[in-house]
Amino acid sequence: MIFRQLFDYETWTYTYLLADEQTREAVLVDSVKEQVERDLKLLSELELKLKYALDTHVHADHITGAGLLRERTGCQTGLSEYGGAHCADLNLQEDDELTIGSTRIRVLSTPGHTNGCASYLVGDRVFTGDALLVRGTGRTDFQQGDAGRLYDSITARLFTLPDDTRVYPGHDYKGHETTTIGEEKRHNPRLAGKSRDQFIEIMSNLKLAHPKKIQEAVPANLQCGLDRNEPRIVDHLIESSLTASEGHRELSPEGLRRQLGSVRIVDVREPSEFNDSLGHVPGSELAPVGTLSQAAQGWDREAPLVLVCRSGRRGVAGAQTLQGMGFKHLFNLTGGMLAWDKSGFPAETDHKPAGLENLRDEIFACYLQMNGSAIPDEGPMPNLEEMFRCCFEQADASFEKPTAEGLDAVLNRLRDQAVAAGLPGDQVEEHLSHFRKQLVRRI
Repeated sequence: MIFRQLFDYETWTYTYLLADEQTREAVLVDSVKEQVERDLKLLSELELKLKYALDTHVHADHITGAGLLRERTGCQTGLSEYGGAHCADLNLQEDDELTIGSTRIRVLSTPGHTNGCASYLVGDRVFTGDALLVRGTGRTDFQQGDAGRLYDSITARLFTLPDDTRVYPGHDYKGHETTTIGEEKRHNPRLAGKSRDQFIEIMSNLKLAHPKKIQEAVPANLQCGLDRNEPRIVDHLIESSLTASEGHRELSPEGLRRQLGSVRIVDVREPSEFNDSLGHVPGSELAPVGTLSQAAQGWDREAPLVLVCRSGRRGVAGAQTLQGMGFKHLFNLTGGMLAWDKSGFPAETDHKPAGLENLRDEIFACYLQMNGSAIPDEGPMPNLEEMFRCCFEQADASFEKPTAEGLDAVLNRLRDQAVAAGLPGDQVEEHLSHFRKQLVRRI
């Protein structure tokens, strides 16, 4: 399992990323709105697909990033059914189970800090939010806090886990990162050797100031962290769209490129096309148009969604299908992957075309075509094949066993030759750009 512990210094909040190594499905626990870009960047770097954004409770000290993550990735949000955040996709109850790949996430109801607190048990790790901290606990003097219930949650729910279970809290203010259930049983000053009444007495005398952000954080978190007055991703997409048709809008390749990583992209082609020579838009997921209605059953119908196919026609058909299912913000990539490729934007593919030797021969064929027009009317006929081989020698590259680095160096030499021969610069650059793209795809 992939695991990362992330930290927000302004609010002393821990965010946790867990992912299945095989399926690349991921979950974020207790995200922070101001750190969403950091989290999305990490997901992209690790090539992960966010499936869930979970909160341990409705926070009072920071605004969750869950709603924004849902808009940007299409993930599902979740927290305790008693949290009061009706915006959540999942209202979680005791012993509910979620999965990322083969990894199971078990929900433990641990109220007390607030009325709707949940902890998440994943193997030998438990993510306790503000219920149990390292050598401390969450406070109980606001948001339906109840010291007696918190004591019961910790002692009857968390302290019954194996002693070697690692505890990952929602916050820390003293430089700790983790602890274990056994450590907290023995060394937590609020709990070790303390009765329920003694714990309640301790909690009633903490005399803590309210969190600085409580007035803005709690209302925002009841809306999954979304300020409805902020421009939404869908608003940016609408600004970039070309035309509006019944049920969807047409989006240019440039408009989609600006929102990569911010919107759900669904490729409705067949599996054989998804990884062909055109490849697919980075971050897109495959759902062939014939099975789209089934694949879309659990998708957020309020979130924006971009459909992609080869030329744009199947995308329109997919938009009609989703419109009939109640999806409200649908966009179709105008011209499909053909237009995306023509625009020169990056694509992902598992396609393994012919090797570098074949690409070398393709470059030579183009070289013949370009230089044929530069052959003088008088004088000896140049040996173009010999000149082509000479480019390899001058670039310190092997003609018989070409490498990616060698071919790239040869392309630079060919540019110099073409300029010296007076060939049209824009034509040369178009060819060189094409071959560099092919080079990237073949290594």
